[in-house]
Amino acid sequence: MKSMKKLLWTVALAVFAGACMFKPLPEVPVLGDVELPVAAEEEVIWKSADYKGKPMIMVFMGSWCPYRKKSMPAVQAAAEAYGDKAEIVAVFVDQDAKTVQEVAKEHEFTVKSLYAGGAAAQALG
Repeated sequence: MKSMKKLLWTVALAVFAGACMFKPLPEVPVLGDVELPVAAEEEVIWKSADYKGKPMIMVFMGSWCPYRKKSMPAVQAAAEAYGDKAEIVAVFVDQDAKTVQEVAKEHEFTVKSLYAGGAAAQALG
C-alpha cells in the first residue's frame, strides 16, 4: 500500500510538472520608446530610452478613476521600496499637468507622475 501511494504521488507530480513546463508564456506587450511630459512645476520630458536595461513599472491612471485612489498607496510603497532597482512611474491619461499635480498633492503621492499617456495606454492594450 505504501509503495502504491508513492507511485501515485510520483505520477501526479510528473503530470503536474509536465503541464507546467509546456504551458505557453503570456505575450508581453512591447511599448517601444516613450516620451511623456512630467507633471512638475517646470516642463520636463520623461524618456523611457533613458532607462534601457532597468526594470520599469508603468501604472496607468486617470484622475477621475476611483481605483486610482485605491492604488496610489501601493504604488507609493513600491516606489519607496524598489525605486532604486526599478523605474516606477504613474502615467496619467489626463491631458493637463495641473490636474495631475492637484491629485498627487491631495494624496501625498510623490511618485514621478507623467501625463497625456492615453496613446501609451492604448498601445499596450
